[in-house]
Amino acid sequence: MLPERRRRCSSDTFCDRKGGTRRVCRRMDSERHVYRLKWWVQVGYLFLGILLGGSGLTLVVIAILNRGWPGGLDLRSFVAMILCPLLGYVFLSLALRSKVILEGDRLTVRYAIGEDSTRIDKIVGYRIVRSNSGTYWALKRRNGGSITIMRSYAVDDYFRDFISPLKPLRKEDEPESLISS
Repeated sequence: MLPERRRRCSSDTFCDRKGGTRRVCRRMDSERHVYRLKWWVQVGYLFLGILLGGSGLTLVVIAILNRGWPGGLDLRSFVAMILCPLLGYVFLSLALRSKVILEGDRLTVRYAIGEDSTRIDKIVGYRIVRSNSGTYWALKRRNGGSITIMRSYAVDDYFRDFISPLKPLRKEDEPESLISS
């Protein structure tokens, strides 16, 4: 009996195993698909960013104009002057910068601060993680790392088709860091 010949797929196809050993290859779309946050999530993050950033900057202006904090500078006012603008910046960048990009055989997730990218064939499977901060897709990579994607992105059928052939992971298949969150 001859050994089974494995078909090599070109770089513009996405391959997965369906029902055992049968390999299914389909062509990936070479155009760029960009997914932003849903409008109501984006508006909420913008509102929080403007509110926190504006109140923090107001505290800084009050401190500068009064040449000190009214009643003396204490630790709480100093922390408020520093944390409010920083949190405002994080929420504004979360609203304006966050996106998921599917382009050819690459998946790129841009967060508020930072970016994560991988080739689609390097993804082993996914798990849906629910936490206090929301629901996420945790895509596990072959090298053991994972990419988390908030489920509050406005996705279309192309993205759902991308997720559907991935293998859902069980608890014992996923890294320990995802279980504890």
